[in-house]
Amino acid sequence: MKKVNFKKLALGAVALVMPLALSIGAIAYLPKVQADGMPVAVKPILPDNQVKSTNGYYDLMVTPNSEQDIELEVANSKDKDVSINLEINPAYTSDNGQIYYTKNADDKDESMKYPISSVVEAPKTVSIPANGTARIKMHVKVPSEKFDGMILGAVRITLPDSEYDSEKSEADSGQSFSITNKFAYEIGIKLQESEATVKGDLELVKTFAYQKDFKNAVAVNLRNATPALMNQMSYDTKIYKAKSSEILHQSSYTGYRVAPNTNFNVLVDWENQRFQAGTYKMKMHAENKVTGQKWDFEQDFTISAEEAKKLNDTAIGLVADYTWLIIAAIIGALLLIIIIILIIILLKRRKKDKKEDGNSPTPVGGPAPTPAAPVAPAAPEFKPAAPTSFLDTPEFKAQADAYAREQALKYPAEQQQSIYTQAYQFYTQHVQKQLDNK
Repeated sequence: MKKVNFKKLALGAVALVMPLALSIGAIAYLPKVQADGMPVAVKPILPDNQVKSTNGYYDLMVTPNSEQDIELEVANSKDKDVSINLEINPAYTSDNGQIYYTKNADDKDESMKYPISSVVEAPKTVSIPANGTARIKMHVKVPSEKFDGMILGAVRITLPDSEYDSEKSEADSGQSFSITNKFAYEIGIKLQESEATVKGDLELVKTFAYQKDFKNAVAVNLRNATPALMNQMSYDTKIYKAKSSEILHQSSYTGYRVAPNTNFNVLVDWENQRFQAGTYKMKMHAENKVTGQKWDFEQDFTISAEEAKKLNDTAIGLVADYTWLIIAAIIGALLLIIIIILIIILLKRRKKDKKEDGNSPTPVGGPAPTPAAPVAPAAPEFKPAAPTSFLDTPEFKAQADAYAREQALKYPAEQQQSIYTQAYQFYTQHVQKQLDNK
């Protein structure tokens, strides 16, 4: 049996001890936090310069160029030593308006002057003795230059892959696989040099076609370039076709939060529709319900044909697009109608031609032809020099030709030759009779 190994990051018991509700508040904190199934429990040891001792995270008032150690207590409930990994990560703002600490400073915003990882140092790996505890020291070195607002981040504690027990299972196909539930603790670290309030601010960076969890969306990228945390943010966004007042898609969010010195996306769901290449217009109204600040943004953006195809090819749940099928059906119907009309015209013309041919005189070799229209007016006067030979003279032939042409021109082109012949013969017979009578 083939074994397929899946490692699923299901922060199934993720203890997040960090500033999640501010002005600078925090969630309720248990003195020692241990997730169900997690072999270790963590507890921050709060120092004397802690702003609020009720906060379950490091909320430190610091001074320029100062240094100190802060401690984290970790307890191991297993009968063997357990290793843990530590990361110091800055605060980021997620697409769903939450603050998270899972990425390092490589992706920091250009406005972030002091990422927390440049101020706080921690060991990367620590071993916790069996059924014992360990105090981990983290060193804080405050920048020499005074800063406003806050520096916000977290210490993230995870276990190495070797410390996890995989749960084996079997798929319907008969293949066995294993699922590993991974755990993480994140304890917030906030540094400030003053309790003076700094207001956050928003600026529009760009608007672009985007995909979130394989779902098409338009992302409006905003930046908070200030060292301030923003709470209770609301966003109302509308997308239009360029030079149109008709709303194509819109979104409305409330209760969002923004981390200091971060850029983030506000999404407009494309409602399972395919992207169409073209130029669009975005309009957004944003508001901070705490400070009363308001922002209005507007921007044109373009989705190229290449970009639309690339995103549509990877999107899931797209509504079927029958546009081209409908257009093809309409074109096909129009062509069919045109063909039917042409056939009717051709049939009518052929029927008319047959009718006219049926009324035309018998060809040469048959009975004497009879013109369809009267062609027996009095022949023009002539004075033959020799009656018996006048029909052979050029003068007679010219008169007969002129008469026959005149009669033929009264008929459609396809009958003129036949009428000409009949008229010429009629004129000749008429003159011959006159000559005989004389």
